[in-house]
Amino acid sequence: MPAPTNFPSPGTTDITSGQAITPGAYGDVTLRGKQTLTFSGPGIYTFKSIHNSGSINNFVFDFANSAVGSIKIYIYDDADLNKIGTSLINGGSESRVFTEVHGTGASTKSGAAFNIANGSSSTTLKWMGTVYATAGEIIIGQGSGLGSNDISGSLISATKVTLKAGLTIKYVTFV
Repeated sequence: MPAPTNFPSPGTTDITSGQAITPGAYGDVTLRGKQTLTFSGPGIYTFKSIHNSGSINNFVFDFANSAVGSIKIYIYDDADLNKIGTSLINGGSESRVFTEVHGTGASTKSGAAFNIANGSSSTTLKWMGTVYATAGEIIIGQGSGLGSNDISGSLISATKVTLKAGLTIKYVTFV
């Protein structure tokens, strides 16, 4: 496994509503449904944790028409994305989005360090980019929903990757 990244310290500003953010250090992300968090430009975004809830929240990866650089999302604790949609704007690709999670899953209902739920029967949830869980499990499709998940990227876990029902894989590497 790759060595875990030595993250910059997280910040103290919590994100509880949709907004655009620039590279920097933030506290906890707790979106409660139908919110959009836009990552404005390549760079490093450090968070304490992500614990979303409610209906689908969206992460928008805005590359600001930059031909170079990646959007790197560093999470000290767990990332429970719940129901999530992702999109790319102004250039970029899935290969330029990297998320690293250092949690063990202790703060999530699923017990996973990185978790995406199932959507409803008419909803497809989507994640783009590489995810590396250095100390915990990755679960995609957690819950009893009848929806599907569309994954474009790589899923890397030091423990295991669990794929549940309704998964469409565009391209993915499991390690």
